[in-house]
Amino acid sequence: MDSQETEVRYRALKPRLECFAESLTEDIRHLLLAYNVQCAFLEWRVKTLESLLAKVQNGDYEDPLHDVKDLVGVRIITDYKDDVTGILEVLRLHYRTEVRRPVAERSEADIYDFSYGLPHVIVQPYDFDESMKRFSDLRAEVQIRSLAEHAWATKSHDLYKATGVPPELERRIARITALTELVDDEFIRIRDEFRAITTRNKLFVEGQLGQISLDEASLQKYFFDSVDLREWERLGTEAGMQPHSFGWIEDARAYYEGYASFVLQMLLMHLKKMGIVTVDEFDSLLQGLKGTASEHLARFVNAAHERGYRPIADPLEIIVNLLRVQPDQGPPQYAVWLGNEISE
Repeated sequence: MDSQETEVRYRALKPRLECFAESLTEDIRHLLLAYNVQCAFLEWRVKTLESLLAKVQNGDYEDPLHDVKDLVGVRIITDYKDDVTGILEVLRLHYRTEVRRPVAERSEADIYDFSYGLPHVIVQPYDFDESMKRFSDLRAEVQIRSLAEHAWATKSHDLYKATGVPPELERRIARITALTELVDDEFIRIRDEFRAITTRNKLFVEGQLGQISLDEASLQKYFFDSVDLREWERLGTEAGMQPHSFGWIEDARAYYEGYASFVLQMLLMHLKKMGIVTVDEFDSLLQGLKGTASEHLARFVNAAHERGYRPIADPLEIIVNLLRVQPDQGPPQYAVWLGNEISE
């Protein structure tokens, strides 16, 4: 396709891309709010015609409007650097996703570029998603970075691309880069220490955990002390699910404090809808789930395969989805099982 034809087609397509970008940004915003995943703000852009033509000129694209995957870009700015994992999981749950990993090697100038090392995710709405199916033929690139990283990137956009920078200026840039990373790490430490203090205050009475109101701290403590994750993983694999995609994590505390934190938020949301407010109430419910788990998990697996998913036997995700088929909770939402899409 020559540049003139590309220009004509892109001018015609651009209004729809702008509508897609705005709708996708709002959809992501609502999803993050629903799962209580922290996010400072979101922004979007549609690639300019000049940028597209320059990219096409420097690349090998048979059909640029199809082959260029970042015609639409959405940027998610997080409160904390470690929010990225939870946001990625939410995106994987609701869209077709392709995570672009950075290349193994980079130039010396790239050490000042915070986009290196951060995932860029290509997302595409599903055609069965009522709110977004009109855009199921379009894709967008989603970038995720922390507030500190965003502040530095905004001020230094051209610095890391510059050539002939004097050594003294390079050292000053490197110091600012290191300080920015330190700010991110310290905010995470302060947050975690505050959460630990909150947990200790709530669990100060030994043996009274069951009477404590459910929140992320008490739920995490309950799972860490009282739940056999291997048993729930086994129920999933026996029903035909894949073994846990990250491999079994021996350190249960790392599991709960790491990627599973956002799943605990999802679980709390469902328990609140069901009127489950204490650890004892949830423990009784959880024991009852085991009796019907095999039947429901088999149905999940069959429905997921029909939708093009390969479900993963993640213990917390299994529990969350089993809660969705409890009485008075509406029809089971098989189509949104957390899993890996089958490659086309």
